Parts: sequence; C-alpha cells; structure tokens
Amino acid sequence: MSDKIIPHYLRDIDDNSNGREQYQQQQHIQKLTKAEENFQLRQQYPQFAVPPSMYK
Repeated sequence: MSDKIIPHYLRDIDDNSNGREQYQQQQHIQKLTKAEENFQLRQQYPQFAVPPSMYK
C-alpha cells in the first residue's frame, strides 16, 4: 500500500465502493468534475495578479 495521497482532481469518479448514498455520490461526482476542470484551466491560463498599486 502506498502512502502517497492522490489529489482530489485525479481520483476515480466512478468509484462507488465508498458507501455513499446516491445524493452524496452525485455531489461527489460534481465536485470532482469541477475540480478537474479547474485544474485544467489553471494549467491553461496564467494566474491573475493584482498590481500592488491597486492596494494603495
């Protein structure tokens, strides 16, 4: 068994063996899908940076 933690955006969406109810499983799938989409967008676009002059 590996001690490596799998990031939430790389976990298996089709994993039904975790004892969740149907509503919980649907919410879990939605969150994983959104997290994977956000991860891909972070790789695709540069991070938005607010110039320090905007804080003054």
